[in-house]
Parts: sequence; C-alpha cells; structure tokens
Amino acid sequence: MKRALIFIDLDGVVVDFVIPAMRKHGVTMHDESEYPPDCKWDILQACNKLRDHQGHVPLTAAEFWDALDYDFWYGLPQYSLAYTFVKYLELWGDTYFATTPTLSSGCVAGKYDWVKKHFPEYRSKLVICTHKEVLAGPNTILIDDRDKNCEAFEKAGGIAIPVPRPWNNFERDPENLHPYDHVCKAIRGICR
Repeated sequence: MKRALIFIDLDGVVVDFVIPAMRKHGVTMHDESEYPPDCKWDILQACNKLRDHQGHVPLTAAEFWDALDYDFWYGLPQYSLAYTFVKYLELWGDTYFATTPTLSSGCVAGKYDWVKKHFPEYRSKLVICTHKEVLAGPNTILIDDRDKNCEAFEKAGGIAIPVPRPWNNFERDPENLHPYDHVCKAIRGICR
C-alpha cells in the first residue's frame, strides 16, 4: 500500500472527553472501565445512568450539551502517550485530525484552540465534520472510537481502525494491548 491518508479522531482517541464530561455533570468516574458498556456511545444515557446510581436527577440533552462550553473543550486533557501516538502515525501516512462537532456552542472554537495549543502543526490539518465517511476513499484510514463512524467510513470505501474503548463493539484483544498498541499493530499490517 502506498503512503496512507490517515484521519485521527480527537475525543476518545487523543483527548479524554468522557471522564471530564461526566465530572462536569456531577458524576464521579475514576477511569473509563466504570463507563456502562450497555449504553454504547450514548453519553447522555451513560451519564444519566451513573447519575441515577449516584442519587442525581437525569439531565436533558440540552442540559448535558449546553454545559460543555468553550472552556470545557479547550481544557480537556489529552490521553497519556497521545502525542507519541500521533507522531508514530505520521510515519505511516499524511495525518489529519477529524472531529465531530457537538451541540455545544463553544465546541468548534474550543477544539480548534485545543489543537493550536497541543498540536500547533495540526491547526491547518483539522477537519470538523459530522459525517466522516465523506473523507473515505482508496488508501484512507480513519482511527475512531465510535462504531457508527467506523462502519460508515468502511461502507464509503475507506479503512477504519477502531480504538478499543468501553463504549464500542471492539472485541477485546486477548493480548490485552494498550488501545494505541492495537491501532499501531493494525496500521503496520495495513500499510506494509
């Protein structure tokens, strides 16, 4: 395969979104293993399920998303090893960030400024779109944590590599690899 065009999702891949989003809504989560996997990528359902267990009233979609303002998006922490992971992917292809905007009014500006701060060389390599499958084509790879995005990208003719997270259908590797190790192993197999 010639040098690939690689699109890397931000939230759930490079950026820790779930734990800070839960914390913003009064839910205590120490790590991602506490995420209710039966909720899949329905973060509102997961948040309300955990809020119920912790004695809080449920939130509406507007209450959940409106609270995630510019400062929330700009202040999200990157996952440990994220920078090294992205640099490794650059060895295998031309890399871009591809992220979905949310219903939060500060989302797009916050994400853009986050990228400027943490990955300044990517500020002109940031694609913000709801339908990542429009980026699919021969020799294109999407690295994402959401099943729906991976399935649509593959259906449109691209290659998707899911990042193992509790909210997706990824079959856990018996080797118990770090999520990034799983992706790197898959990239090596695809890009040889």
